[in-house]
Amino acid sequence: MRALLVVLLLGLGLRTAHAASCSLPSGASATSATYGGKSYGADGTVTKVSNCALTGLTRNGDTAATFLFDDRCGPLPIIVASGFATRLTKNGSALAECSAWQAESDGSITVASVIKTDRTTGAPTSEKGTITAGFSGKVFVGKFSAKY
Repeated sequence: MRALLVVLLLGLGLRTAHAASCSLPSGASATSATYGGKSYGADGTVTKVSNCALTGLTRNGDTAATFLFDDRCGPLPIIVASGFATRLTKNGSALAECSAWQAESDGSITVASVIKTDRTTGAPTSEKGTITAGFSGKVFVGKFSAKY
């Protein structure tokens, strides 16, 4: 019975270590970032874009992020979004990979991504994710990738 209790406690301890929050350094800016996808209009039109530049993508620690989309490439307007949370998904406390979720308070934008980080510093090295955005009766669904 005592051995079973020890095994249960060890199991709980391991789970706790893997569920730890991943703390990204503040103010990490992407050196390059692109996005692409499809915009669905209220009138049924579909606009496809590819290789559009994110003119700015900054991770402000694990509490906020700023996305600046190139509105000349379309179809997204320039958007500043905040409200960011991270969760460690792999390699224990080595901070090799984090998952991120981002949503505007009015529900108009959702960004889900996987951020790869440097094992020693925790600094982001690259990021891939999906974007769902709603604005002016349109819905944009696409993917983005970034290098830090």
